[in-house]
Amino acid sequence: MIIADLLQLVLDKNASDLHLIAGAVPFLRINGNLAPAESAPLTSSDTQQLVYGLLTPEQKQLFEQQKEFDFSYEFNKTNRFRV
Repeated sequence: MIIADLLQLVLDKNASDLHLIAGAVPFLRINGNLAPAESAPLTSSDTQQLVYGLLTPEQKQLFEQQKEFDFSYEFNKTNRFRV
């Protein structure tokens, strides 16, 4: 699974949020309700790879130091996501 697939699913389902938690399947918030994505549960490694794939080396370092990091991500040059 790659992050682009999940972000496209968010767009296809008109979801407002994507929740990624190690040990659980990805969840989409659709019309205020959480709906599981048709996927295997994410491992810790899966979750880290999905998120770290969006970060620059500097952003990774900030995240590891602060244990949180807010940023925006542009997908397909037409959609922006708050992460």
